[in-house]
Amino acid sequence: MKTYSGSGLLNLISDLKKQAMEQTGLSAVYERDFVDDIRKFCFGGKSPFVFVICGLKDAGKTFGLLQAVENPDDTLYILAQQDEDLTGRDYIKFLKTVKEKNIIIDEYSWIKDNHDLSYYLRTLAENGKRVAITGAQTLALDYLEDGVLVHRTNRINVNLFSYEEFCRVYQKDYSKASCVEFLQTGGLFNNCSRDMENYLQEALISDLSGFINLPAEEAKTIVYEIMCSAVCEKRTASKIRPVMLENVTGILEKANFVV
Repeated sequence: MKTYSGSGLLNLISDLKKQAMEQTGLSAVYERDFVDDIRKFCFGGKSPFVFVICGLKDAGKTFGLLQAVENPDDTLYILAQQDEDLTGRDYIKFLKTVKEKNIIIDEYSWIKDNHDLSYYLRTLAENGKRVAITGAQTLALDYLEDGVLVHRTNRINVNLFSYEEFCRVYQKDYSKASCVEFLQTGGLFNNCSRDMENYLQEALISDLSGFINLPAEEAKTIVYEIMCSAVCEKRTASKIRPVMLENVTGILEKANFVV
């Protein structure tokens, strides 16, 4: 667990802004659309919801959240570590000592045994804390909203990145050239495209396999079959059990992986 608040948080935000300007080649940083929603309805709101910010790796979840911070002295940013020994109960013990109003927990799905912690986040929000958690879009994170945080979350999927937003963030004119660039790179996600197979395995197939107790290879076959059917009009006859295909499709639709 790494924590930042006050001047330490300001320095972190400054470093991230420099990195963003290096990436875009611009002399200023322009906000994603979801940043203002976080500013108004999470940090500036009063509703007892836990905000869940999800999306692909490097899609701008963390930077967008930190851009929305207006009072770093009253904001605590917690970065979970993938190999840490801390569990959800350790986080609860720590959070009971926190005085800041705004609490951000990054890479939430990395926290071991976070079931009790999820309940406690809801309690924090109901008691006036403004809570936001982030993580790569995985079934584990998506189904958190259907479990202990049901009816207590407000989810923002940062993968929803329009052409208009792309042009504004990168300061490009509306033109055929910029439209082609947007379509070819996927906007902010050009850095992720090379690692898409690993992302699908870690964030989707492995989670799905564990969720419905399905062999990993069978889960992988079903996922790719569903993806193929989404873009291809004709395909060879499937050997997958129809009931299993329908079951998995329903799960992926509910988690907003397919529509």
